[in-house]
Amino acid sequence: MFQQNTVYIVGESKASSNNPITQQFNCFFIGFVIDRDTHEIVDAECSTTISITSRFIQSMLVGKSILRPMNWRQKLSNGILVHLRKH
Repeated sequence: MFQQNTVYIVGESKASSNNPITQQFNCFFIGFVIDRDTHEIVDAECSTTISITSRFIQSMLVGKSILRPMNWRQKLSNGILVHLRKH
């Protein structure tokens, strides 16, 4: 499925106790498939309660460099904050 020059990296974080992710998974996980040569994020997925959230996050990460998080972290934070502010 993935090229031989890719690696898988997973991260884990504790979410707040009233978060549906915590209730379903006990914590938040995010996985990255990274191209070892270019450091490009080839694929990404995270533990979410609805699939569109994972797809939304994936759309903001795929194609970006794992070595330049400032290029995608602000965009990701802004997208999530816009969602949170509407509630």
